[in-house]
Amino acid sequence: KNDINELYKVLKSNYNFEKIIKVNDASRSQIFKAFKELRNITTDKDYVLIYYSGHGQKDSNQAFWIPREAEKDWGGGNWINTADISVAIKKIKAQHILLLNDSCFVGSAFKGNNEEILQKSSEEIEVRQIIKYFNQRARWFISSGGNSQVVDEVVNGHSLFAYKLIDLL
Repeated sequence: KNDINELYKVLKSNYNFEKIIKVNDASRSQIFKAFKELRNITTDKDYVLIYYSGHGQKDSNQAFWIPREAEKDWGGGNWINTADISVAIKKIKAQHILLLNDSCFVGSAFKGNNEEILQKSSEEIEVRQIIKYFNQRARWFISSGGNSQVVDEVVNGHSLFAYKLIDLL
């Protein structure tokens, strides 16, 4: 809660976001309702920042966000598979989306595929190709950790990830 509230204050006072949707202590349905609202108000020219600060878990090589009403052990159907998050993000028409994830065990869940770029040498990548990539829709993911636990409260009631993010902004 502290991380979300402080980031909200910084974004509201220091940046010119047209709309900020803040959902504290979110249930599964509230999270997807926020994604739907975002999808409905976003155009293909927009830049979107999504910040998730909450619990994450891994089960059977799947990564999950754990909403407010979720049971501790998987099986209640309230855990949110990161594959469903990916689908929700793909439905948002924005030019660029940055998803900042501050939770345990979700760090490698949103890996992309860079094979087209990685197969070429630096000499083969021309400036016009780089410009082409910049003009395409982009989805970026930054996580506070990998496939392990991250520390919740490190500095002033914030996670280290949130503290540095807020400090930098």
